[in-house]
Amino acid sequence: MAKLTIERLVAAILRHRWAAVGIAAAVMSGASLGALSIGVTNNYLVFFADDNPQLRGFRALENTYSTVDRVLIAVSPQGRSVFTREALAAVFELTEAAWGAPYSRRVDSLTNYSHSEAVGVNDLIVAPLVDDATSLPDSEVARIEAIAMEAPDLVGRLVSRDGAVAGVVIHFVLPEDQDQAVLEINAYVDELVHEARASHPDVDYYVTGDVRMHRAFARATLSDLQTLTPIVLVLIVILAVALLGSIAGTVAIVAVIVFAVNTTMGLAGWW
Repeated sequence: MAKLTIERLVAAILRHRWAAVGIAAAVMSGASLGALSIGVTNNYLVFFADDNPQLRGFRALENTYSTVDRVLIAVSPQGRSVFTREALAAVFELTEAAWGAPYSRRVDSLTNYSHSEAVGVNDLIVAPLVDDATSLPDSEVARIEAIAMEAPDLVGRLVSRDGAVAGVVIHFVLPEDQDQAVLEINAYVDELVHEARASHPDVDYYVTGDVRMHRAFARATLSDLQTLTPIVLVLIVILAVALLGSIAGTVAIVAVIVFAVNTTMGLAGWW
């Protein structure tokens, strides 16, 4: 009975083939509109299932302490030492400008490190390690280096153990819908680093961090969609022509693929 029903359906479709194609195209077009609701998120955590044990542990850690959304800008003077007036000035300027980043809540660096120093018997002075870097005498630069390289919360964190690289860390509080926030932050950081390179061409800058990774995953996904998808379609066409030796057959195969992909993506968007 089922076989007869299928045969009758196929026969009806073949008798009214153009009507069937039109109906299929209309259904596909309606379904495809749902693809407008599909986007590429800037949150790389979507690559993990909600019940992933590592993700659940990460969430628990964030709920207990705080979220980890940071950008690290590494400052590497070509003279191989951050303890010069020019290099400290570059770190100082970058630190001051980093406070203006969208959604930033704190900036940590070598220059704004709070250094405590006893003066006399009763006085204690707490101040940033570096203030006006451009006018520092050599003796003060040497003093800053000595203090920094002896501070356990600076060495290996905001300055490398050999003193060749300094770090500026920007901490962020991202909103619930973080996609736009990630774009805004990265745009600001890109412009910030671009201006820093123009002002200090003898200093190399490198950027990394969680917020940077969010954008990197989104860019990689978009790049795959824009490059791999056309390549796959071209390969399908070449193989279809080579194996079938028929233009009409190749067009039919490509049409089926386009209809299937558009409908599937569209229904996913509607869902």
